[in-house]
Amino acid sequence: MKIDDGIISKIESEAKARFQDLGPSHDWSHVGRVLQTALAMAEKEKADLEIVKIATYLHDIGRKSLKEEDYDHAVEGAKMAREILKNYALSLEQVDNICHCIETHRFRSENIPQTIEAKCVHDADKLDVLGALGIARSYIYLGETMDCVIYLEAEENQASNNRRTNSVQEEYEIKYRHLPEKMLTKTGKSMASERLNYMKSFLDRLENEVQGKL
Repeated sequence: MKIDDGIISKIESEAKARFQDLGPSHDWSHVGRVLQTALAMAEKEKADLEIVKIATYLHDIGRKSLKEEDYDHAVEGAKMAREILKNYALSLEQVDNICHCIETHRFRSENIPQTIEAKCVHDADKLDVLGALGIARSYIYLGETMDCVIYLEAEENQASNNRRTNSVQEEYEIKYRHLPEKMLTKTGKSMASERLNYMKSFLDRLENEVQGKL
């Protein structure tokens, strides 16, 4: 069943209204970037573009803060999305798929995307932390949390679900460099590898500058 453009527009407006209090690393511009990537990916992967679009609009509505200490924003977001979507003329299958996309998009989660739409949203969201965009966004994030924005050694022994990020270098070692292998679509794997190479070259250059070699 095709979803009316007017419905999609109203859902977009509802989602956007929930991003007023989030900082620039996770604000509505993040949603816009993920949307462009997810739709381009969905076309190549032959996914349902309408499902991907709605799921992307709603994927971060459960986020309350940067540091999630007692909740999972993906799980909370799926619950909130289901309440929003019940007000629109969508089939149960469409609602279930959208909510599944939201619930499974988080990197540090045991919820694995099963539909091609969920895989596209997952991969597009992850790509926003890689490449030139990822570098810019990572330093914005570290500024928001008042952590080190220059250089600290990665602390590999920290549990990934409760550690405190101290630098882009640490996040690269613990998370970013593993992302290409964790992508769930062929398109995502290719894009992640290219973006990761760029990020690695930047961090190598940064380390040389910090050490006074350049």
